[in-house]
Amino acid sequence: MSETWITRRGALAAGLAVAVAPASAQERFPTRPVRLVVAFPPGGGTDILGRLLAQRMQEALGQPVVVENRGGAGGNIAAVAIAQSAPDGYAVLFTGSSLAVNEVLFRSPGYDSRRDFAAVARPASTPMMLVVHKDLPARDVAGLIADAKARPGALNCAVPGAGTSQHLAFELFNEMAGTRITGVPYRGGGPAIAAVVSGEVQMLFTSAGSVEALVRDGRMRALAVTTRARLPGWPEVPTVGEALPGFIAELWYGLYAPAATPPAVVAALEGAVRDSVADPAFAQRLRDRGFEPDFLGAAATASATQEERARWEPVIRRAGITPE
Repeated sequence: MSETWITRRGALAAGLAVAVAPASAQERFPTRPVRLVVAFPPGGGTDILGRLLAQRMQEALGQPVVVENRGGAGGNIAAVAIAQSAPDGYAVLFTGSSLAVNEVLFRSPGYDSRRDFAAVARPASTPMMLVVHKDLPARDVAGLIADAKARPGALNCAVPGAGTSQHLAFELFNEMAGTRITGVPYRGGGPAIAAVVSGEVQMLFTSAGSVEALVRDGRMRALAVTTRARLPGWPEVPTVGEALPGFIAELWYGLYAPAATPPAVVAALEGAVRDSVADPAFAQRLRDRGFEPDFLGAAATASATQEERARWEPVIRRAGITPE
């Protein structure tokens, strides 16, 4: 075997190694910190869950997951920023189930949820509850409906912001029950809860965690939860759907990447979320803060996002809801 042939074979092998190395490097993800952009300001439910998830995800990914809050326009500012980001998985959106709903609420949200995003995963949801003032005679949803029909326009429901999940739940309830309960706007969940406790209004749809202590103390009464099934922590509280079949109003959270993100990268992020939610200690931390571990993978999250739009678009149109 000639020295020249050996030299050429060595050079060819070296060339192949150089050609293969970049492809292998591209397959590894992540090799640097991931930026998790929360679509709402610090302190709210989306931010709290996003920070918990980021902390646990970095253990699974082996790289820091850095939280960045970009609130504004009901989550649209962050959504547009991620839709326009490089599709490499290093900048992802963490937002509520409002991502698709906002396309109906806002005339120009600046993005198309079906075109501009690759759904990654749904880690958790926040169960909502229908609560009433402690002195309201109604003891269940059927009683509330009967009271509202007997006194059209006499009952009021606190609404913590136009177009919020709580507002949509109220409008759906009015529509399905055939009632004429009046929505009264408040600037946020805190003032709305206080209004029910004081008796200024009679009812409210809100997150179960935000009123748990008040219900346990008897300062307001829980009539139902808005989820598909009764909650493990509240087995005695029925669902609204038990009185109004088909009623579902969910408040959940999702992780999204830009649309052209490679499937392998989406799968890596999805796996990190799955591993996080499957960790019993992490799941308990979520429950302790009012969240319900409720994992969905990429395909199921994409479907759920569009189902959310289909569920609420006719309600929004008929009720004439517009952002404040």
